[in-house]
Amino acid sequence: MDYVPKWISKLFKKKSKSEAPFRRIYKGDVPYLRDSDTDIQRSSLRKSVNGRVARKSIVIPRTRNRASSDIDDDEEDPAPKPVRRQSIARSAPLAHKKDPAEAGAQEKFPDNLVVTARYNIWNFLPKNLFEQLRRVVNFYFLVIAFTQTVIDSPVHPITAVSPLAFVLLVTAVKQGYEDWLRHKNDDQVNNRAVKVLRDGILEEIQSKDIKVGDIVKLESDEQVPTDLLLLGSSDEYLRCQINTANLDGETNLKLRYCPSGLPHFKHEDDFDTCHLIVECEHPCEDLYEFSGSLLIPADKLALMHMTNNRNISSTSLHAPDAHHANLRPSKSSSVKSGDSQHPHLPDFSSGMIRQGMTDFLSIPLSMENLVLRGTRLKNTDYIFGIVVYTGRDTRLARNSEKSEAKFSTVERAVNYYLMFFVGLLLFLVIFCCTMHFAVDWFPGTDGTEGPWYANDNNPSRSLNDAASVFSIIASFTILFNYIIPISLYVTVEMQKFLGSKFFVWDLEMMDEEGRQALCNTSDLNEELGQIEYIFSDKTGTLTQNLMKFHHCTVGNLRYEYKSDQRLHQLSRGRHDTVESSKVEVAKSKELLEFFKTLALCHSVQVVPKRRPSFDVGPTEMKFFKNDKKSKLSNRRKSMNTPEPGASEVQFDPGSWEYQASSPDEKALLEACETLGVLYKGEKEDVLTLDIGGTHEHYKRLMQLEFDADRKCMSVIVENSKGEKWLLTKGAESSIIPKCDHGPTHEVLKNVMDYALMGLRTLAIARKELTTRQYDDFANELRAARRLIKNRQEKVREVYSSIESHMTLIGATGVEDQLQENVPETLQSFAAAGIRVWMLTGDKLETGVNVAVSCGLITASTKQYIVAKTSDGEVIEAKLTEIQNEMDGADNTCFVIDGDSLAIAFKVCPELLRLVSMAAFRVVCCRMAPLQKAQVVQMVKNSPGSPTCCAVGDGANDCAMILAAHVGIGILGKEGRQAARCADFAISKFGYLRRAVLVHGHWYYVRLANLANYFFYKNVVFIMPQFFFSFNSNFSTQPIFNGLFLMNFNIFFSSVPIFIFGLTEQPYSSETLLSQPHLYKRNRKNALMTVNKFLPWFLSSLWHSVVCYYLPYLSWDNFDNMNDVSTFGAVVFTGVIVVANCKIAVETKYLSWWFLGSQVFSYISYLFLTGMFSEVDLRPALKSGEFRHVFFTMLSSVCFWLLMLLVGVTATLPDITFAAFRNSWKQIVRHFKGFGKHSKWLKIHRKNIPIPKITFLFSKRTGSLTISNSTLTSYLPNSA
Repeated sequence: MDYVPKWISKLFKKKSKSEAPFRRIYKGDVPYLRDSDTDIQRSSLRKSVNGRVARKSIVIPRTRNRASSDIDDDEEDPAPKPVRRQSIARSAPLAHKKDPAEAGAQEKFPDNLVVTARYNIWNFLPKNLFEQLRRVVNFYFLVIAFTQTVIDSPVHPITAVSPLAFVLLVTAVKQGYEDWLRHKNDDQVNNRAVKVLRDGILEEIQSKDIKVGDIVKLESDEQVPTDLLLLGSSDEYLRCQINTANLDGETNLKLRYCPSGLPHFKHEDDFDTCHLIVECEHPCEDLYEFSGSLLIPADKLALMHMTNNRNISSTSLHAPDAHHANLRPSKSSSVKSGDSQHPHLPDFSSGMIRQGMTDFLSIPLSMENLVLRGTRLKNTDYIFGIVVYTGRDTRLARNSEKSEAKFSTVERAVNYYLMFFVGLLLFLVIFCCTMHFAVDWFPGTDGTEGPWYANDNNPSRSLNDAASVFSIIASFTILFNYIIPISLYVTVEMQKFLGSKFFVWDLEMMDEEGRQALCNTSDLNEELGQIEYIFSDKTGTLTQNLMKFHHCTVGNLRYEYKSDQRLHQLSRGRHDTVESSKVEVAKSKELLEFFKTLALCHSVQVVPKRRPSFDVGPTEMKFFKNDKKSKLSNRRKSMNTPEPGASEVQFDPGSWEYQASSPDEKALLEACETLGVLYKGEKEDVLTLDIGGTHEHYKRLMQLEFDADRKCMSVIVENSKGEKWLLTKGAESSIIPKCDHGPTHEVLKNVMDYALMGLRTLAIARKELTTRQYDDFANELRAARRLIKNRQEKVREVYSSIESHMTLIGATGVEDQLQENVPETLQSFAAAGIRVWMLTGDKLETGVNVAVSCGLITASTKQYIVAKTSDGEVIEAKLTEIQNEMDGADNTCFVIDGDSLAIAFKVCPELLRLVSMAAFRVVCCRMAPLQKAQVVQMVKNSPGSPTCCAVGDGANDCAMILAAHVGIGILGKEGRQAARCADFAISKFGYLRRAVLVHGHWYYVRLANLANYFFYKNVVFIMPQFFFSFNSNFSTQPIFNGLFLMNFNIFFSSVPIFIFGLTEQPYSSETLLSQPHLYKRNRKNALMTVNKFLPWFLSSLWHSVVCYYLPYLSWDNFDNMNDVSTFGAVVFTGVIVVANCKIAVETKYLSWWFLGSQVFSYISYLFLTGMFSEVDLRPALKSGEFRHVFFTMLSSVCFWLLMLLVGVTATLPDITFAAFRNSWKQIVRHFKGFGKHSKWLKIHRKNIPIPKITFLFSKRTGSLTISNSTLTSYLPNSA
């Protein structure tokens, strides 16, 4: 079976215990490991690899019958299970030693061909037709067209074939064009030139030809074509910088390192002696975790080191038992010159294992050794890497699978409409067939069978012939099938596609940098007008993600960093006033140690200031790319290779900048710089600080990276005195419980104050380590990193063990400023009846204060908080209490943290939903990305299925964005991952107000009326055929010529409604922004409910009656026009007039485009019908009965008077009803609201928080003017 559903394959993968957890990639002269080689020997042996005497190996026997479940998770290397393997080097010396039968059975890896296109030149026609005909409406008309060809159809089969062919053709052209663009993008990626080292020669191939195991050379600014394991770099410290914005949305540069213990592969010739096995995990979607091992045969290791390092200083080698990012050894630990005759070789003994009959050096691999496809090499001249994943196995491809398809509310309503009209079609067919067979319509005057020409329609004969019965049923079905609008879907698709361009072209949503709004999908335009809940991230969405250092606590004292870039000590003065005095950091030992800790405890890189990117931006900038390439390369080279003898980077504040993984770290280092503690970079893991002109050097021994479980990061440094210090910073909830000493109470109190001020807080701690403590920790970490199972968990445990019993030295407070117009935007949403929830990863106090600052919580809002509780029963009781107290209350806010939320989801999910949705505003803090998506799903799947919109700017918001009905990304400082996976993207949160209240309103009104009108005009078009059946004795005689059946939905009536769907504006943008309550009128798909559909349907019935019976009653006045063709032409002309008058009555925005569409409708009808009337098409269409009919009809004065009468009679009730409805609504709304608002103001005027709101807003964004329309938004039922 070629295809297995993914959920089934995943299910089997989870249950299968014998599946190999790793794949092996062979390079060079290495033994080929078999599945039977299950003996792994861990040795403390001193192999004669570097001239030492070998100790006795420790053997852990494995048997083939041992169940995998018997293996303890804590064992360092469980027996290998069967793995995916491939011998890469075809010319490898050991290739002939492999079993040919076994080699032929090896599972092949996918190629690196990128295919996003759906079609090719051979399968486009059949595949596209198949996909289109799977749509029920298209298949229905295909069946009708086929039926017309096999029976004696009352109309020519072309009347059904031509509209279907037109719809299929237009859709095929649109999809073909889109697929052609995909092919262009695929070719651009697949044909990109890549340098690959094969057979010792560096050759240039296309990206699609890359194979697993190839050695790829990449130069600076090149995009990585596949997932690579880094083996060599031009950087003397075996590292490189990459930009991962295309992958995870983060714009900061990240470091990747060569595996520890490898020779320095710096030139192509160095790979002649490359002999290794890469053992790595199977392809997965995780962008942040990677596990594997690098196996180097012991007998090849010394040769590799001696050959490849002949021109490299021994000081640049890294020990094999250290990891660059997490375990950075000192220079002395990297080289042990006194133990061997090869002084440049490290000690490998602790990393030796045995597989089969061969001893290997096992080097652990992690994510910091892997360079993923889609990233871009930066600030490094070149790198070498071995390919481990290609094509669909790469992490980028695994994360690029399409999400669940989203359907708009209007689409679902259209499906219900179709069901109704299919039922109406069946009713018309059944009724007419019954009347045809049940009644003898042809009795003679003397009781005979009637006229001879009507004998074929005699029911007494028809009932005895099954073929005749089928023919009659099919004929009536053909006559009435046009009540189903075949062109509806293609018109909707075109309207959505072109309508989305107005969203992109809106200059009001373009920021100062020229960034326009983006529309990634046009299928959900109208959903912007149906939003009931908005779930918003905080950092980078409501705030600017622009950090500024403001406060800190050192010891028992509190300090403020003011605009003069000086530190001020805050103290209590007389009468509880706050006094401040300037302090010098260099003169205070405590302050100096605190800021030295901040300057050392980070992962910041000192890099040249960003140059203009050649990958994005105006195309005019690309012409000088090649001219600048050599200069930029020299500049990078000077960065990567400092001057000999210099122990720090030559730091020039004008040309260098801090590149940080977190804006908090960058803000702290910039504050340290202004206060006299300057971080100047690192060389050979030596960090240099400039304190008042004096340089201090610290050796960074280890860096314990940040993770969400520990909520902190640490470094271990050694100063010039040989003292080793553990420096840690992180969330106070994680740091303070680990501290045994320090001013815990004062720091915690100040941290709470900072949080209430809306600042992001970090606690700072440190601990002095003895040499014994450091060595024990290094050994434990080394052992944990070699685990295959639960490696990350064990590493975290080791990290946590050293991060304990620390001394708390202080805390920091960093401000993240609000974006522009956030309070006004949230206020407009409240007036529009949209409930806004803030989902943030920050602490509760910070989240609540930002909610207050942006107006989400006002002075009169009653808050209900559930936090810091791990007892499910307590949480359930608290939620029950809140539910009882909140019942029916307005202006409430429910606040909950992530831990309590997780427990509530397990213990009482329904109660949590009821309480959350009962509050008008909700603030969720300490949220994980998955929890954000769970909250959105909870509301999305609640009774009533409210339309949800998620707004975020970072990669951690993608799950929430994909889960919502509508996802909106912010083009912020955290990259564009959220913008890519979102349905729409804007550059500022303030633009969301216009996107929802203006574009959303317009999109919904346009599409809803378009759908209603399509069904309306088809009823007007078909019902005259039903009325004519009574006059034709239900004889399946058509009233309309085939020309009218073919072109009614294509030319004669489609253009005005199409222009209406693009340009209609029931209210101007200024009105919609100033009166946001207008947004409420269309909620819950208000324009496509039964109450709204019924007037459309009744109007269509009335118009069809007018179009048929007015010509019928006045037919005696038409001289010399007694044939059916002329009568049908008169009726059809009335249908065209009435349909165009109806859309003219419904439109509220007259434009030249709309008037032109009306003119086109009439001109196309006159031209095509006139030409059809005068041209003899009888061989093809049997149109002889229509010859000269049209111009004869136009020559009659009665015809023109009749059309005037039909238009006025049909549309007069619509005009009268619309005028009365609008006037009556205004009168009712006025009298209903009269007195209620004044009473509410009288009772609650003291609670209207206008002064306090102004104060809160003026804190960050300036004073807020409260207008009458704004005040109205606070009144209940103001809409």
